[in-house]
Amino acid sequence: MSENLNLPRSSLRIGCLLSGRSFLSELAVAAFGPTWDLWFGCVRSQIRSYRDYEADYHRVGGNPEFQSAVLACPRMSLALLLDAQKKWYRRHGEGHQLELRDRLIRHGRGGFGHACDLEACLGSDWEWFERPQVIRIFDCDRDWRRQRYIDLHPATRIPDHLLADPMDRDKIKWLFWLIRGGATLSRHQTWEITECGYQKAMDGAGSSPELALLVIRLFFALGVFSHRHWPKFLVSKKLSEAYDECDDDNSTVTADYIVWKYAALILKNTRD
Repeated sequence: MSENLNLPRSSLRIGCLLSGRSFLSELAVAAFGPTWDLWFGCVRSQIRSYRDYEADYHRVGGNPEFQSAVLACPRMSLALLLDAQKKWYRRHGEGHQLELRDRLIRHGRGGFGHACDLEACLGSDWEWFERPQVIRIFDCDRDWRRQRYIDLHPATRIPDHLLADPMDRDKIKWLFWLIRGGATLSRHQTWEITECGYQKAMDGAGSSPELALLVIRLFFALGVFSHRHWPKFLVSKKLSEAYDECDDDNSTVTADYIVWKYAALILKNTRD
C-alpha cells in the first residue's frame, strides 16, 4: 500500500471512497504492521538489549512519518486502530502474546481461537489507570514503566488535537493507548500546545474532575512538565496557580480541589 496520503485530497469523490472504515483500518495495518511484526506483546521493562536501543530508530520497524500521517487522518480513531491490530493479529499474530501486568489475558473469541483479547488487555490497563486511588506520582511513574509496550515507532507524532484539546473521554483513552504503546512528545510539538491542553483540563476541573485528573496523569507520563518540554517559568507559574486554588478557604474538600492538589504535587516534583 502506498504511504502517500495525498491521493484522497485529489478529489472529493476519491477522498470519499478512501475514507471508509475498512480502508482506514487497512491503512493502519500497513502503517503499524512492521512495528507489530517485531515488537507486539513485548513489555518495555522486560526487554534486555544494548543501551539506548530505543533510539536506534532503524531497528524499531515501521515508518514514523507514515504512522504520524495515519494518526492525523480526520476519521482515524482508537476503535479503528484496535480493529487494525485485530486484523494484523489474525494474519500474523501466531506466536505473539500480549502480557497484561501480572497475567496474560486469553479468550476464545470469534476467529482468534485462544489468542489474547486486545480489547480486554487494553480494558484492564485502562481500568487500572482510571482508579482514583492511583494518584501517587512515584507509584504512577513506576507502574507506567512496567506496563508500556512498543505498538508504534518512538518517533511517531501524537496528533496535536489530543494534546491541545484532550477533555473528552474518547480522546483521553486514545492518548492513553498511544502512551501505553510507546508514544513520546515530538521535538516539533512546543510547550504552547500542551499548555493549552493543561489549561483546558484545569478549566474543566470543576465540571469534570475525573477527566482533568486523567489528563494530568497522561501529561506527566509524557514528560510534559519536565523542564525539557515546559520552560521553568511556566512550571513556576502553574505551580503558583495550583497553590492559590488549594489555599482557598473551603470548608469541604471538593473534587476540583483534589485535581488542583494533585497538579501542585506533580509540578512541585518536576524534574529534568
